[in-house]
Amino acid sequence: MVSPNSLDANQHLRSQKVKELIDYCEKCSQQGEALDVSQVAFKTILNLANPFSDWKVDELKDVIWRITNEVGKINLVDFFPILNEKIDFQGIRVDHDVKLFDYIIPKGSLVLVNVWAIGRDSTFWEEPLIFKPERFQSLELDVRGKDFELIPFGAGRRICPGLPLALRMVQVMLGSMLNSFNGNLEAGIDPKDLDMDENFGFITPKAHPLRVIPSPL
Repeated sequence: MVSPNSLDANQHLRSQKVKELIDYCEKCSQQGEALDVSQVAFKTILNLANPFSDWKVDELKDVIWRITNEVGKINLVDFFPILNEKIDFQGIRVDHDVKLFDYIIPKGSLVLVNVWAIGRDSTFWEEPLIFKPERFQSLELDVRGKDFELIPFGAGRRICPGLPLALRMVQVMLGSMLNSFNGNLEAGIDPKDLDMDENFGFITPKAHPLRVIPSPL
């Protein structure tokens, strides 16, 4: 479903689903209704391979969400000890003693890559806590796991399997929405007052979803 060849063969379907997304945003605009940005994006992507009705899409989303939350729990192996021998969900299992700089990592250790800290390290990033996407325009970084300064999808054999789909869909969906509508936050919230808290877990969604009322350009 998310292999590059399969996705390229279904380009017409992706275009159709993005058009349906824009049509839905247009409907919300006419009715003055707010939409949950993450929810409509999820439905657009999920519908690429899902012929079910809307209620089944919501049901499947709920199942996927609960699975990712369970997988992300640090103590998962406490409940399923066999996983300790088969799969490491959160890191890399060291099979021999490793010397890293002045540290010795003992055999059997579980090494966690702190992507959150890497992305906020002022040693490498100027003003890391400021939203400045233009900072990446002058950098030759590959987000597909080759440059560890920027690994939004992870790297190695545990890299996110949805990477090919995300690279093809996220920019198209976001660009289509931005080129079709202005957006006002629900309840007249000022952008500077937007709650940016996150829920910790296997993934880090916003604690409070981004709800926007679209209006024509």
